[in-house]
Amino acid sequence: AATKRMAMMQVNTSIQPGNTSPEVKDLFVKRAAERNVVSEVVGFIEEGDADFASNACNFLGDMAFNSNFASQLILTEFDRIMVCFKHAFKLAVSQELVRSFVSLCANIVATSPGSHRHLVPL
Repeated sequence: AATKRMAMMQVNTSIQPGNTSPEVKDLFVKRAAERNVVSEVVGFIEEGDADFASNACNFLGDMAFNSNFASQLILTEFDRIMVCFKHAFKLAVSQELVRSFVSLCANIVATSPGSHRHLVPL
């Protein structure tokens, strides 16, 4: 798990907006889908460490940025994410975690208009 966490942190910088071409990002998202990366990253959020959950959420937000396909992948796991964040909000765990979650939601809504049914109840 530690190796996967480190890999996620290293890749996150590469997929941030402006750091890679749209073609390379599309290829990354397709490969991530083949390897079930979104589910694994959501598992990091579920572990409960606020700082790492924030990093994992930022990774998903960067992945979703300008990518309807990535947003759709993330939405398949969104119920799991919501459980974690509802719990975190009740405990007022971390402002950074809340910011990361809001940013993820904004990126999903911006690229996937059909996502509103998942996000409006929040």
